[in-house]
Amino acid sequence: MASHRQSKPRRIHLVLDWDGTLTMRDTMSFLSKLPVVSSTSTASGHANDPAGPQGWDDLVAAYLDDFRQHQEAYTPAPDQRLSATEESKWLASLKGVEGRSAARALRADFFKGTTETDLHNLAKDLIESGELQLRDGWDSVLLEGSKSMNQPSAFDQVKISILSINWSAAFIRHCLLEAARSYQNVNNDALTRAIDHIEISANEFVCGSHPSTGSGKHIMTSDDKHSQFRTMTGAQSASDRESAFDNYNIYVGDSSTDFDCILDADVGVCVQDIPLTSTQAGLTAIFARLGIQIFPLSDCPRLLPTPRQLGVWRIGSLSEICTFLDVTAA
Repeated sequence: MASHRQSKPRRIHLVLDWDGTLTMRDTMSFLSKLPVVSSTSTASGHANDPAGPQGWDDLVAAYLDDFRQHQEAYTPAPDQRLSATEESKWLASLKGVEGRSAARALRADFFKGTTETDLHNLAKDLIESGELQLRDGWDSVLLEGSKSMNQPSAFDQVKISILSINWSAAFIRHCLLEAARSYQNVNNDALTRAIDHIEISANEFVCGSHPSTGSGKHIMTSDDKHSQFRTMTGAQSASDRESAFDNYNIYVGDSSTDFDCILDADVGVCVQDIPLTSTQAGLTAIFARLGIQIFPLSDCPRLLPTPRQLGVWRIGSLSEICTFLDVTAA
């Protein structure tokens, strides 16, 4: 079959979720370990108290109770939300629940005195112990961006970004850098450089001598992520993107907070393990209820001048993203 290449260079922006996408499981609970490793733990009242003054379990319980009450009061109910617009409104309505949860953590001084050094130490411990595991292919997909940095004149350019509701962009970068340092491969230096340059858009609570990498951001819901996604990619509207044949956005996520980004991207991808995790199952159920089909990414047609997705695409390994990029470049 004759290959097809568009007449203009492609500028592909690949945006990846963090928790459950680049990682194998949610990492938010790992932040409960910060009081243990914090160099300021005694000053902040966390000494010998791995769960902080209120306790992580108490914070989680309060969040779940608040979520349940909001869900019971919200209309329309899940089985009556039959459009993407209705689902997006429901997900955006969780802003209050998420905000109150963050406020409870702050009132409890849960991360008081935490510095970027503390985050680095925590990331190092988690990677070395194997508690935090990155998804298969994480290194290959991040190196896709490195190729463009090393070959700026290449026909196709790929930019990699990370977009997360995690409370610390610095924590995410430190985890990736620690994983790269333990990566026994000739591409180690290239991988480290790629991570150093990658754009990470998340929240930040670091208040030490180092500047905050996510100051001012409040990324808590699917709607928040969607707004940030559009800012990161320069997206305006579907028609605008379709008229610019050399620009493509790919978004990869695993949970309901990725719902709006997946639907808005030129190629929206959801991660699906066997068996599905609870967050993956929740997102899959939403798509099923709305009649949105999920296909293997390997079945996705090459990115032609009108790249509107036919549905949602699924992967199990991030290496499948690399294969997809290679195939569509043929």
